[in-house]
Amino acid sequence: MTIRPSIVICTYDRYDVLPLCLEALSADVASSAGGVEVLIVDNTPPAKRREVDLFDDFKLHIADRPGLSNARNIGVRETSGDVIVFLDDDATVHPGFISALKTGFDRAPQAMVMGGKTVPAFPDATPPAWFSDKLLGYLSCIDLGAELRPLKQGEFVVGANVAFRREVFDKHGLFDVALGRTGSKHLLSNEEIELLHKVGLDYVFYNPHQAVDHHIPAGRLSAQWFRKRVYWQAISDLVGDLTYITLKDALSEYGALQMRLPPEKRGLGFLHAEPGSPEEMQTQMRLIYLSALFAAEGFPPLADG
Repeated sequence: MTIRPSIVICTYDRYDVLPLCLEALSADVASSAGGVEVLIVDNTPPAKRREVDLFDDFKLHIADRPGLSNARNIGVRETSGDVIVFLDDDATVHPGFISALKTGFDRAPQAMVMGGKTVPAFPDATPPAWFSDKLLGYLSCIDLGAELRPLKQGEFVVGANVAFRREVFDKHGLFDVALGRTGSKHLLSNEEIELLHKVGLDYVFYNPHQAVDHHIPAGRLSAQWFRKRVYWQAISDLVGDLTYITLKDALSEYGALQMRLPPEKRGLGFLHAEPGSPEEMQTQMRLIYLSALFAAEGFPPLADG
């Protein structure tokens, strides 16, 4: 039985990129077999809010209460499809996205959640010397190969391009409003991961043909942005009880990573220094992640000296 998708785009003051998202989606809706519902949930504060130009039969809902999880929950409640697709406002679907989505669920009827390939679309700028593909997950970009399949342990799908059967929300409830971003003040995340753990890994699939481009602002290609991102990832993991590491093991790993550094780079100063290579960036981000866990326990590690 072919699914009836409802596509929900939650947006927050992204009026520069939202039209690109809607234009690509409109073209794909027009070329599909129909029966597709599209809802834009505008979570922009009233002082910054602008008019949104809608395509076709797209609908708009104004959400005054801030928070991505709240906006997504509105999308669940205000749509009627048996599959709810969440797209980021800075994502543009590849041609055939809707067809690939339907085919994916038809071929994997056991799938409760299906995430798609999410390709980074970088600005016209040379990536820093410390950048590597290992950082793409922090930018909500994934490529898990060419096969439609369930996820393996340690893999994940991204909220920029993910679809849920409605029965997931009927059974497990809506997104946790304690997780997810609220405006631009922090990068709290994990709202979809917390729900995926309730569903179970065997029922979460990856669909390589359910593809989008995810536009990356130039401001995110800075070490400072990634440091902030990994810090908030640690806080998100703590809030969602998803850290998977004991405090004892974290302290041991922190010490081992510091000792692998050249003597002149050991200490807290390294956490704020401009990394010189991808390896240094990976080490710095892991140390920041561990430091955030320690800070939550009330004692930051004193590694200087």
